[in-house]
Amino acid sequence: MVVKLTDAHITARDRAQAALLRYEAAKEAVRAAEADLIRGGRLASADALVVVEKLKQEAAAAVLEYRRLLRIFSELVVHGEIPDEK
Repeated sequence: MVVKLTDAHITARDRAQAALLRYEAAKEAVRAAEADLIRGGRLASADALVVVEKLKQEAAAAVLEYRRLLRIFSELVVHGEIPDEK
């Protein structure tokens, strides 16, 4: 079965791909901050753990947004409709 992508499909796909890129960037920022903290770099201060925790929260929010948008895209492809937000 071939699925013809509509403008809604393309928009949903593009938004999901952009969200994935934001998540990957946030995840890399966490990795870099943790590595910097371990080696005593510029983040080695009393606020370093706060910075790392904030970056982790941003990464978690980014992955949730990616999953939400991926679900919308999947529903469009499989059922041809945008799912209700829960």
